[in-house]
Amino acid sequence: PGLQSQLIALIFQPIAQHWGSEEWRASVASPQAFVASYMPLVPATSPAAAAAPGTAAGGSGGGGGSGGGAYELGARDKRWTLYHQVTLLERALRRAGPPTGSNPPGSTPGLLPSLGSFGAPSTTASATTTASGTTAASGYEHPFSNHLEWCLPPIARLVACIHALADPRVAAGLGPLTIINEMDAVERAVRLGEDRDTAKAAEQPEPRCVAGANLADA
Repeated sequence: PGLQSQLIALIFQPIAQHWGSEEWRASVASPQAFVASYMPLVPATSPAAAAAPGTAAGGSGGGGGSGGGAYELGARDKRWTLYHQVTLLERALRRAGPPTGSNPPGSTPGLLPSLGSFGAPSTTASATTTASGTTAASGYEHPFSNHLEWCLPPIARLVACIHALADPRVAAGLGPLTIINEMDAVERAVRLGEDRDTAKAAEQPEPRCVAGANLADA
């Protein structure tokens, strides 16, 4: 665990510094700030998006602008960077820990068995509680115990910003970006048990998605 914790600190130091910066904190301070930073509408640069109907800034879904210029979703690199940062953290948190079967006999294995107060390693707890209510000795400390303070609050802010985009009070100001609250046709088919291939065949060349840059049908 000690070596794992050191390795985690080494790998995640750049992410911790990034998420701890004032600039990044400002980008997730509110749903509106998150949209402005990670989902800005920018003038279309691709010929397909520029020629597509329905992307004018002054259209029914957009706000302002009378030139009729086409727009597309910007900051794609920032979104992919954020995706990979969160994915790396999730995988490391899930996979770090004791080998299978290394918990003391009769103890209940947990993700963070030695944590006391939230985000701080316990200095007194040295036992885990079994299903029967008895305790078993356990000196194990999860490798992420010392890293929760910097990684959990940013994740909580991200979740809060993303969930808030479905709030009618926030969605009303999204304009063309209201499509982010719609499920992709292929995903909808999978969730409803419909034929995925049929939905994919009918899908546009550039599906409507936040990771992409197509707002042609916004």
